[in-house]
Amino acid sequence: MKNIYLILFAIAFLSVSCHDEPDWLGDNTTTEGRHFPVISTLEVDQTFVSSGDVVEVDVRFWSIDPIMETQLIEKADGASDFSIVQTVPYSFNFNEETQNEQLILNYTAPAVSDTTVYEIGARIVNENGLERVSSETITIIP
Repeated sequence: MKNIYLILFAIAFLSVSCHDEPDWLGDNTTTEGRHFPVISTLEVDQTFVSSGDVVEVDVRFWSIDPIMETQLIEKADGASDFSIVQTVPYSFNFNEETQNEQLILNYTAPAVSDTTVYEIGARIVNENGLERVSSETITIIP
């Protein structure tokens, strides 16, 4: 019976010791001391829409370095890069409850001939040139 407990303990210990901890500092700073913006959450209010419908994109973010702008971006299924739909210059909008900046963007679903999957999201661009992207998938029906 002791052997079973010993084996279970060894398995648990090995699985925990092999866990790779995230490197928050390395993921959000550069060697020059510049900081990336951080997108805390990005939510869309609907994921199945018709052409012409307006989707609300709620993005919550923060940055140690000054922010230059927020870009509303889209990418059709199969496309390699995002395209910019709208650029919003930075304006301080701190939400005390979430302890983040908050920006609500309105995305109008484009006309499609067949049901199409799109990725829509936000790109936060700092004045130092560093940026962060977050997106969600929506399905657009004709």
